[in-house]
Amino acid sequence: MKFPLKASLLFFTFLTARTYAETEEVKPSIGVNLSLDLQSYKGKEIESSILPTAFYDGQFFYAAGDQAGLNLYRDTNNLLRLYAYYDGTMYRPSGPLALLDQRKWSVLVGGSYMYTSDYGALKLSAAHDVLSRSHGAIANVSYIAAWETGLWSLYPEFGLQWNSLKYNQYYFAVNSLEAKRSGIASYSLGSSVYPYASLAVDYELNKHWSIYTTYRVNYLSENQYKSPMSKNHIEFESGFGVNYTF
Repeated sequence: MKFPLKASLLFFTFLTARTYAETEEVKPSIGVNLSLDLQSYKGKEIESSILPTAFYDGQFFYAAGDQAGLNLYRDTNNLLRLYAYYDGTMYRPSGPLALLDQRKWSVLVGGSYMYTSDYGALKLSAAHDVLSRSHGAIANVSYIAAWETGLWSLYPEFGLQWNSLKYNQYYFAVNSLEAKRSGIASYSLGSSVYPYASLAVDYELNKHWSIYTTYRVNYLSENQYKSPMSKNHIEFESGFGVNYTF
């Protein structure tokens, strides 16, 4: 599985909420992000990608990494958004899974609500596949904190992710045709919930340039782990990027 840029969105989301409360302008920025994903799938262990990024927060429209959408409502503590984003969850069959079908990336559309206080932020989100890859949906609930000292900013997040039955079936099930072709036992599963933790670290080089690194650890649910496609419970994702702020 792959969630590029998700952790890097933490500091942008938190920043927009904070600067709104302080009536400051969030300046637009562009950059590039390299993501490396140590997958739980059997076969090829590491997936990598390089993607351009854009961060902008206007009164009605925003862009944040691989996500863009509308600000439906915002005040000092509350932020309600409607968005679309690139879901990089994918698998290119290799090794013992070489005869399985490819699992492709998709675009998900959904919404989120975030409540921000002096103690951090609580975020709820849900989205549905609109490219008909999985026909499934995911939802998240998480707590986000922020620590800033000098030129450094740290944004940890702890949460739970729910995957619908259809989402899991697409990315973890082995259907009868695949089983017949590959000799791997067929497998089906239902919906699932699993915990994750992530960290985004940002360093401001000067008023225009900044660099960041992101990390996320997922602990797959038991029914995801029992799939013939999986080799362990843990997935580790990392990202490295640079941003230029106008």
